[in-house]
Amino acid sequence: MSIVPFGEWTPDQPDLASGVTVATNVLPSDSSYRPAKAAAAISSAADARIMAMEYGEDPSQNVFVFAANATKIYRYTQGTLTSVSKSGNYTTAAGERWTFCKFGPRMIAANFTHATQSYVMGTSSLFADLNAAAPKARTLATVRDFVVMGDINESSTNYANRVRWSALGDPTNWTIGTSTQSDYQDIFGGGNVQAIVGGEYGLIFMKRSIHRMNYVGSPLIFQFDEIASNRGLAARDAVTKIGNMVFFLDRDGFYMYDGRALQPIGAGKVDRYFWSNCAFGSTDRITCAADPINGLVAWSYISNTDTTGNPDRVIVYNWRTGRWSEFRAAHQLIGDITTIEYTVEQLDTVNANLDNHTASFDSSAFKGGDVLFATAVDHKLATFTGDTLAAEIETPEAAFADTRRSVIRSIRPIVDGGTLTMQIGTRNRINDAVVYGSTVAQNAAGFCPFRAEGRYHRAKLYVAAGSTWSEASGLEFDAVAGGMR
Repeated sequence: MSIVPFGEWTPDQPDLASGVTVATNVLPSDSSYRPAKAAAAISSAADARIMAMEYGEDPSQNVFVFAANATKIYRYTQGTLTSVSKSGNYTTAAGERWTFCKFGPRMIAANFTHATQSYVMGTSSLFADLNAAAPKARTLATVRDFVVMGDINESSTNYANRVRWSALGDPTNWTIGTSTQSDYQDIFGGGNVQAIVGGEYGLIFMKRSIHRMNYVGSPLIFQFDEIASNRGLAARDAVTKIGNMVFFLDRDGFYMYDGRALQPIGAGKVDRYFWSNCAFGSTDRITCAADPINGLVAWSYISNTDTTGNPDRVIVYNWRTGRWSEFRAAHQLIGDITTIEYTVEQLDTVNANLDNHTASFDSSAFKGGDVLFATAVDHKLATFTGDTLAAEIETPEAAFADTRRSVIRSIRPIVDGGTLTMQIGTRNRINDAVVYGSTVAQNAAGFCPFRAEGRYHRAKLYVAAGSTWSEASGLEFDAVAGGMR
């Protein structure tokens, strides 16, 4: 018997390399793979495609969840999306999208078309213009005690490479001066500002460079240092931050910045696979989000085989183990939200329209307090808490008898549940096509019986959609040496 563990998914490596060649509809864990689940709606539908989502808290720690489409900003309460747009709603220009940032109890939203919007959680009933002097922006974030905007329109003039920040501690004040500490910085040589990541310091992602902005006080206010040249952000929403780690997608692959240095995380593993499968003309629909509970960060994208015009794949990275996987499901974007705790009485209200929901009402989506990896499907907010998706894992090729042919007599999947079937692919030369045999179900003894002869073997494990399982760690092969012919 030979046990072959499910190693890292490394589609950029040759078929004889260690790891697995397929890891679809699974999530990477410590030394195994776990099931990916379908999206389960938790809200009523908006009236068009959801472009962005964000959450925050008021001073009493009540949770507010917002979502936006081209014409409205919604608040999510008790399973319903209710418009909290300013009077007259919005008309987001073609090619633009909403972006949010939090400043204390204030939620700020920008779409580059209308005046920047503001909603004070716990006080406001509708969004309203932040300030007539505030610029329009394509990206914004909170850096220390400032709201910082990038790729802006100010006084009817576009400044694609400009970073502009508010007064110290007051995002409603945009008067430039030493007393307010509001000012701007033009950054040259890197293209337009793609995204700003906030926190104790700011990261400015350009098309072709990355800059760090550190607060130094008057008279400079912020010092800007280039930390990477000819390195930038491939799509505006292809970046997220967890703790001190910033994960992003560049034109050549995936990276992580830990506050000190850039680290490639997809090189030699998934970078080439991603760019060969991504619909290059639809990179504006790439979104990124994190699942801090399970140590995952994910990028959603439209594949070059999609026919719907919506993202259909999510590539997932486990930052604790360095392992990757992917899952496939139609959706509109991914993000993260804080769950809202529901009382029994509130659940009765939510339960009044079951058509809005496919999530179980004992799901963590209704328990409150967790940051959930979220999505939007059919214009509804959703969480990945539905039924398990149909999973597939394929081992790399192995020669079980050195240079001789071998016979696989059976395989025992090391999986703790699920409805399992398997398939074996064989070939005698690396330049031969792989020939797959029939799919075989697991028997009562836990084995899948085969009689597959060849020099090189690979095995596919299939776990049926909707079946219950939690860990897939490897396969146990019963292989014997074959004939010399």
